[in-house]
Amino acid sequence: ENSKSTKGESMLQIPFYMNQEGSQANVFVKNPKKKDKIDPDDMSILMDLNTKKLGNLGFYLKVEKKTVSVKISAGENVLSSIKSEMTSLQNLFQNIGYELKGMELSGDEDTAKIAFVEETAREMPSGLDVKV
Repeated sequence: ENSKSTKGESMLQIPFYMNQEGSQANVFVKNPKKKDKIDPDDMSILMDLNTKKLGNLGFYLKVEKKTVSVKISAGENVLSSIKSEMTSLQNLFQNIGYELKGMELSGDEDTAKIAFVEETAREMPSGLDVKV
C-alpha cells in the first residue's frame, strides 16, 4: 500500500516475516525536489518496525549528496548488537558509493520518529498556512 501525502512524501506499509513472526513496517520517504521519483542523493527515510522479540525499532536515514547520517532507536539489547555491526554497515554504504557520516543510537524508541518529524517541521514554510 503506497499513499502520497504532501508533495515529495510517500508512505509504504510493508508486511514482513521475521523469526516465524509476521509484522508490519511503516516506511516514510521524503523526497524534497522530485515528486514522482526518489532522488538517491537527496532524501530522508523513516522506517518504523514493531516486533515481538526486538520491540520497536526506528531507523531514520538522511541522504545528502553521497553522505548518509543514520539515527537508530531501539531497546538497549538490540543497540548492542547493532554497535557490533557498525564497521560492516560503514563498508556496506561504501560499497554502494556512500559515506556514513553520522550514526546515532538511542535507547529511546521514539528518537528516529522525532528526528524525522523535526526535519519535516523545519522544511515547512514559515507563516501560517491554514486550509479549511
